Amino acid sequence: MTDSKKIAIVDGTYYIFRAFFGIKQKLTNQKGFPTNAIFAFKNMLALLLKEVQPQYVAVVFDSGKPSFRSEIFPEYKAHREGIAPELVQQIPLIIEMVRLLGFEPIIIDDFEADDVIATLAQQFSDQFDVWIISADKDLTQMVSEKVKMYDSMRGLLFSKEEVKKKFGVNPEQIADYLALVGDASDNIPGAKGIGPVGAQKLLSAYSNLETLKLNLEKIPGKEGEKLRLSWAQVEMSKKLTQIQSQLPLKISLKDLERKTPDLGTLKNFYQELNFRPDEFITQMQQELFAQVSVPTIAQSGEKKKSYQRSIKTKSKTIQATSLKIWSTVLPIFC
Repeated sequence: MTDSKKIAIVDGTYYIFRAFFGIKQKLTNQKGFPTNAIFAFKNMLALLLKEVQPQYVAVVFDSGKPSFRSEIFPEYKAHREGIAPELVQQIPLIIEMVRLLGFEPIIIDDFEADDVIATLAQQFSDQFDVWIISADKDLTQMVSEKVKMYDSMRGLLFSKEEVKKKFGVNPEQIADYLALVGDASDNIPGAKGIGPVGAQKLLSAYSNLETLKLNLEKIPGKEGEKLRLSWAQVEMSKKLTQIQSQLPLKISLKDLERKTPDLGTLKNFYQELNFRPDEFITQMQQELFAQVSVPTIAQSGEKKKSYQRSIKTKSKTIQATSLKIWSTVLPIFC
């Protein structure tokens, strides 16, 4: 899956929860601090980078504070249980780990990660093939010819056709569809008595909620009665299901370039959590060795021998440094 013009926008909040619930066994470091979510998140990110091979990466997290949707509907997501304490402890370290690996975490107050992801997808889709890395159905409304949604856990890539196949409506109709059927996971009420099939038929006939509203009186029977009685609720639900894709973000393409990680700091982070060296570490080791290169122009006589002695000395120095690092990290385990 290589593409020199690809940007991956990772739903970091989704990854956190998948990481936490993906490893059933209890993992801790030598101090008893929980590490299962951190460990799984790291591995998921490594696998994603290898599989998708994006040129640029954005990792977006929820701020943890109420968004504008809670002001519209105070019961929005209010029914959800609190996050497990052992996960709460790990979230700051996951965000810090993302930074140590060379990616700048993106967190915007007052808006959910979905809105930030949608805005970034909209911002860069003219220049790149955008892959939204998530399984959140709300984000399928952003799918277009240039934007795909990839559920990396299941290996599912959602194009416009796949969205239509799964939900029975086009990506641009997803917000209206969810406003009609509601969303129990977010406590969005929707229209009373209207299910997926009913919503699909209505949007097939009227395309969107605006046109449907103009024709409410023409809809016969109990379906029409239910819609008319709950229409105010539908319009409120639409304000919750509609993702905001025009946020005034000050994020440039340069912000999404991977920075060169500091090997020592990353090594200390791994040691603290009892993580073995992985491909993030080995890749940095390889880049370190690559700094010593053979000249492209042949040299002769003593000048050539002097150059070779210099290269040999540098190689030994780097190798010694590498072995010292590895001897420190290898004994640890997770």
